[in-house]
Amino acid sequence: MPRHPGTLLKIYIYGYLNRVQSSRRLEREAQRNVELIWLTGRLAPDFKTIADFRRGNALGIRKVCGQFVEMCRAELDRADRDPSLVPEERVEHLKEKIATVRKQMKKLKGIGRELGRRPISRCR
Repeated sequence: MPRHPGTLLKIYIYGYLNRVQSSRRLEREAQRNVELIWLTGRLAPDFKTIADFRRGNALGIRKVCGQFVEMCRAELDRADRDPSLVPEERVEHLKEKIATVRKQMKKLKGIGRELGRRPISRCR
């Protein structure tokens, strides 16, 4: 089944940012990692699709990454020059979101530890 290039680019960038370089590992992450499942809208391409995308779109990937870096630099420079450009309500909203995500991560880590202590049972 064909995948949207935007989804594959998200997977590629996720892998780059999280030091997951193997297409096979990215395939596994797309199937088990909640963060990546959310990011891709539950689409989990196989490793060959990921590898083919990476190989066939190297120039496009470089261009997107370059544009992203330039966009970030411009925004950071603008915010450094004039901190009032970042509305206070947005700052507070982001702080609340960060706190919520941290709570969720703590809860998920607890669940992960609990699952790690349980014996593995196999259905036959």
